[in-house]
Amino acid sequence: MDNTKRITDIISDEDIVTWKPDKPIIITAGTGKGKSYFVKNVLYEFAKKENKKILMLLHRTLCVKQFRDEIIQDNKADIIDIDTYQKFEHKDIHNFYVDLSEYKYIVSDEFHYFISDAGFNITTDISLNIIFKQKNAIKIFMSATSEDIERYIINVCKIDAKKYNLPLDFTFIQSLTFFNKDETIEGIIKEKIEKKEKSIIFVQSVIKAYQLFIKFKKYAIFNCSKNNSYYKYVDENKITDMLNETHFDELILITTSCLDAGVNIIDRDLKNIIIDLTDINSLIQAMGRKRIQDKDDKVNIYVKNINIQQLNWLVNKAKYKLEMADFLSKNNSYEFVNKYRRKNDYSGIIYDDVDDIIGRFDTQTIKKVNQLMYLKYKFDIVKFELIRKIGDFGYCKFMADMFGFYDEGNDWYDYSLFEQDQKNDDLKEYIDTIIGIKLYKEQQKELIEKIDLRVHSKLQKSYSKLNEGLKWMKLPYIILPKKSNDKRYWIIDKIDI
Repeated sequence: MDNTKRITDIISDEDIVTWKPDKPIIITAGTGKGKSYFVKNVLYEFAKKENKKILMLLHRTLCVKQFRDEIIQDNKADIIDIDTYQKFEHKDIHNFYVDLSEYKYIVSDEFHYFISDAGFNITTDISLNIIFKQKNAIKIFMSATSEDIERYIINVCKIDAKKYNLPLDFTFIQSLTFFNKDETIEGIIKEKIEKKEKSIIFVQSVIKAYQLFIKFKKYAIFNCSKNNSYYKYVDENKITDMLNETHFDELILITTSCLDAGVNIIDRDLKNIIIDLTDINSLIQAMGRKRIQDKDDKVNIYVKNINIQQLNWLVNKAKYKLEMADFLSKNNSYEFVNKYRRKNDYSGIIYDDVDDIIGRFDTQTIKKVNQLMYLKYKFDIVKFELIRKIGDFGYCKFMADMFGFYDEGNDWYDYSLFEQDQKNDDLKEYIDTIIGIKLYKEQQKELIEKIDLRVHSKLQKSYSKLNEGLKWMKLPYIILPKKSNDKRYWIIDKIDI
């Protein structure tokens, strides 16, 4: 795979000339592959020659600020306007007319937003519908994580699209480590502070993010959405400086997912990205905030694991949210109201819409399903059920495979568990004291308990399974079964790994 290719290598001027309003353009490429460059330069020149305008839509206010400042600095605000999807959603909900007829090109950047944010934003479908209503505009959709929304556009909306794709490149990942406990994040941060390594921490819960910030305030800056009550703790000047200079001076940046896309950090000293996010697309977007400079610019990735119990909860939660929507999809509004009388759909998937205006003061409403929210949960169920089927450490293996940390030939996953690493240090210290010593039944029992290797929660006791565990833990030991005078024992030997 050629990792040096950029968008301008796969989209020619001849391609752009052929683009039509009735066939949207879908561009899938990772961070640093020139999506924004293409809009700011190539598409800009096309629009300028035609005396036409470009509207670029983004889903995070920080992205808008950073990109708008770049457009103004480059003297290209005459052609390119920058705005948020949410602005037009708000206008539509409050019955303001949305007129985008002045734009020949409408660019939906980070367009995974339509489904990724549908889990908490009940209006993402409105902005998408507004875009598709613009019959004379060429519609361009760009993202690193476009799979789900692309399926919606092509398979559900039945809209044919022209697709350009650069495969995601994860070779910038130096190491991949998972962790199980919330408190482990603190341990990782302390370790990185001691090494004076810069880190970004993405946390789904703003409360958890703020609590981390308080503990490491001397070394950290904090960020969250302006709509959040915790925003009063955000140092706006520092965040503005970070956006303008594309780097931060502190050792630690602690943020919610409001920074998961669009914003670029250009800093070779940024060595670690720690992620506690459930949504896989948001997780991938978070990893892309560091703008990689060259093949030597690497980053260590730490990801919060989702265990089997949590996967079960996520699947059941999603299925519960879909229960009422599934019924409505197969029945009419009357039957729905009759079945769920006085019961509200707190998921927000079902909403009331005007069906017909009978008179000036008399309207009839109909129950509808927000298809983007519905599919968001459907896709989540499919992904989480697929991960469950993998078995032990299914989430870790799924993500490791996605990021290129699986050796198919040797059936080997090259990732670490942070808690296991800490445990391994203690185990290594213990094993070093018993190398070469004959281990009989009682000593074997102690070793088994120290290794604590479990499959489906069952403690493994055979030397062959323990050796597999030592190999997986990357510990340089092997247990050898021996026999002397009809007495069986084990001997531990040190090996090269």
